Amino acid sequence: MAFPTLGQFSTFGYQNVYIPGYMGDGESQKRFIVGYTLNEEDFALNKYCTVVGADKPIAYYQKYNSQDFVRVPQAAGNDLRWADGTDRPRAQERPRFTFLNYELRRYGDHDFIGDMAIEFSDIGPLIPVMQETFATQFMVRRSMAAQTALTTSGNYPTDGTTHYYADYGDLANAAASLGYSAGYFGTAGTDNIYGGTLDDPFIKKVLGHASRLILLRSNGRIKQEDLVMVISPWTAQRLATTREIRSFNAQSPQAADYTQAKGIFSWNTFGLPNPLYGIKVVVDATTKNTAKQDHVNADVQSFVVANDQISIMARPGGVAGLAGSSPYSSLVLFQHKKWAMKPETFPDVENHRVKVAFSDMYTIEMVAPELTFTIADAATATV
Repeated sequence: MAFPTLGQFSTFGYQNVYIPGYMGDGESQKRFIVGYTLNEEDFALNKYCTVVGADKPIAYYQKYNSQDFVRVPQAAGNDLRWADGTDRPRAQERPRFTFLNYELRRYGDHDFIGDMAIEFSDIGPLIPVMQETFATQFMVRRSMAAQTALTTSGNYPTDGTTHYYADYGDLANAAASLGYSAGYFGTAGTDNIYGGTLDDPFIKKVLGHASRLILLRSNGRIKQEDLVMVISPWTAQRLATTREIRSFNAQSPQAADYTQAKGIFSWNTFGLPNPLYGIKVVVDATTKNTAKQDHVNADVQSFVVANDQISIMARPGGVAGLAGSSPYSSLVLFQHKKWAMKPETFPDVENHRVKVAFSDMYTIEMVAPELTFTIADAATATV
């Protein structure tokens, strides 16, 4: 092809009767742009985290000791027997509560675009691309904050029941102390959640244990349909190909759907049945790249949800709470009503450029750890 700047002669042909430029310029064809930003509403975080507006950067929410609501020391009611002519009995104290605080943090980022770049751009408006980039990055940060909350062992209850296990081996080792037979979850130090079979289904046992635990701690209020299981695509794929899942599906009239990723075995869950043993499956495909941009080294992406991590939790709207309160979930994202996910532009007249800015102000709190169950590494069998 003959280009005007090459300084050589050639006879005319289809390849040199126009000046090559950006392929989307003009009306000859539609613009073709490759890139992967994400819509804020498409993030899986919205499927397992309740969003609540906040006016102040530091505030408190009220939490009751829910066990007080079902406290009945005397099954026969002997402490409440009321003899004629006597004062009405008062056997117990009122339910206890406390106030827990949260603090919103404000984050911001910005960049500049020159006025000439905006004026002469042949690749479409530049400001929306930068704003979409910021929005995607800030939503990834929110997703990462949610996973930090889920994998911080100190966030979980330390009294009565265990809701967090660093690896599968710890759960398998604790089977007897939880009221099961010693090998209920497999052999500690040998088996992991992917080793279940048709006759000994580990996945079903773990989800059943988590559901029963949450049902107990919620005073019987939270059912399986109120729960979600949050996993990464990696974990979904491994679970879908276990002997346990394949054996059950092979004997199902929907076996063809399993091989075709249709129906309840959709591609969104990598062929894992949804719901799985009564619990809705949320596969969080949010990715992150934690390396700084250096134009030299190859980037390495990973999923925000760690490989082999399994979290079962109350879904948004799944907890009705007390009368007059708003529904909530295990995780709540408190965001400032004015400064959350806010794009802004500031003309810089003197320097002939535009500042494209973005701000966010939020915090993510595990407000109901007793309604949450996490195995940080379900593939590790070591105790």
